[in-house]
Amino acid sequence: MIRIEQIIRLEADRNYTTIFMLDKARHVVTRKIGEFELLLEDMPFYRVHQSHIVNLHFVDRYIRGEGGTVVLEDGSHVEVARRRKEDFLKRICHF
Repeated sequence: MIRIEQIIRLEADRNYTTIFMLDKARHVVTRKIGEFELLLEDMPFYRVHQSHIVNLHFVDRYIRGEGGTVVLEDGSHVEVARRRKEDFLKRICHF
């Protein structure tokens, strides 16, 4: 069992998704990231890129750029897709 509030981010790799946890653990699951996007849609998660979903509670800062980059509390950097930037910034302002 994985506690949802302990998930920092999810990263797609074709038919697999790697779940990165707060305790530095990683879990590889044989499900596409789109399935997780649907499961987490009513929670504080946002798909910032085709291959990345981040937990908005763990966003440390945003670095401006064409799409920009999200820096999470675990030190990971995740690129934000240009077409998702505006919506992401609106969502993050509510946290």
